[in-house]
Amino acid sequence: MVEKYYLDTCVWRDFYENRVSRDGRLLGICAKKLIKKIIHDNDIILYSDLIEKELLKEYTEQELCDKLDALILLDILHKVHLNELTRIKSRTIKNKYKIPLADAAHAILAKENKALLVTQDKHLLKLKNILKVSKPDDLI
Repeated sequence: MVEKYYLDTCVWRDFYENRVSRDGRLLGICAKKLIKKIIHDNDIILYSDLIEKELLKEYTEQELCDKLDALILLDILHKVHLNELTRIKSRTIKNKYKIPLADAAHAILAKENKALLVTQDKHLLKLKNILKVSKPDDLI
């Protein structure tokens, strides 16, 4: 059965920038291993217009297109979209769990699309009681 993963923006940045955590965890290597595993297993990575918006703060539009093209060509990358209902649900989650609105939106998008939310974000890891959420290193 094909699994779906929704990678939070931090995981994308770990992957592209080969980042290391303050405590020395090799976040970039973990993200790369996870994406290789997803490709090997013929699973799907979901991303959203919100992910693009957040990544465009760090990369130019051309850089982002270049980065995503390889995964799009492998047909493992599928785009999902925010809609008004998602926005309403996101505000509810934001208020209930006291997390940033964008994090709440990522959680709702993952849940609505029956995907595992993959993140390093402590805000999102608090949502384990309402959706499937995991760190990349726990999946490799």
